[in-house]
Amino acid sequence: MRVVFLDTEYDPQTLRLLQLSYIVVDGRTRFARNFYFRASDVSSRVKALTGLAPDFLCRAGTEPDRVRKEVLADFADSTLAAHHLNRDKRVLVHAFGPLPNRHGLCTMYRFARVLRLPGGRSYKFPSLAELCAHYAVSPAAIAAAAEADFGAGSAPHDARFDAEAVLLCTRAAVERGDLRDLFS
Repeated sequence: MRVVFLDTEYDPQTLRLLQLSYIVVDGRTRFARNFYFRASDVSSRVKALTGLAPDFLCRAGTEPDRVRKEVLADFADSTLAAHHLNRDKRVLVHAFGPLPNRHGLCTMYRFARVLRLPGGRSYKFPSLAELCAHYAVSPAAIAAAAEADFGAGSAPHDARFDAEAVLLCTRAAVERGDLRDLFS
């Protein structure tokens, strides 16, 4: 099964995509992509959280139209996996148009009943940090995986780091028997 582990960084006011990172796992094949997107204005909250500043994005970023075909080809016939998949899909559809996927795995929703954190309706939706703690996925392991896949270390709220965290937590869940049939 082909799975795309992804994360986005975006401006919540406009849904403007600022960064997209993903790792495609298809049997023994694995590759990663990271894109920054041009933005001349970034809210101070987004800048503080992600470190993405307009000067960097204008210099290093591209336009969604320039990478649309590549991204949609990578996503085709895949299961998309993200920590808050509905939010990420909304941002991606805003940037690229309809996505070519029918299946998805939202680790936030899927693992709420596994972690059983108090709060919410029946259980609180776990943060990505809580999910990592549950599966003993350390920030050092995530950063090392991001370095291996993307050629750059990263930290929380960098899309590369968060996409790796989703992948590592999902693999740990499969190994524990909390999730079946994702990599077969």
